[in-house]
Order: sequence, then structure tokens, then C-alpha cells
Amino acid sequence: MAKRVKPKARPAANQIPPAGMRPDRKGPYGVPWPDRESLSEEYRWRQEHQQ
Repeated sequence: MAKRVKPKARPAANQIPPAGMRPDRKGPYGVPWPDRESLSEEYRWRQEHQQ
């Protein structure tokens, strides 16, 4: 009898998109537009973590 191979569990996808990519409101044609707070949070994070 052949052994059954159990598929590996995939890691859960990040449920919260990173700052600057959050669809805070919808623009024309359904394109997500992040708000100013989300963009400034991304900017602060990039300044803090750049090498």
C-alpha cells in the first residue's frame, strides 16, 4: 500500500495590506486610493527602515 502524502500547510496571507496600499477609498474605475494618513505612515516606516 502506498502511503498518502499530506500536503504542507501554506502560511496564511497577510490580512492587513501594508501602509500606502490600503484601499481606503475607491478612485475612478475602482482603483484603490490610500488616504493621506496611510501614505504618511508608509513614508515614516521607509525612513525608519532604510539602510
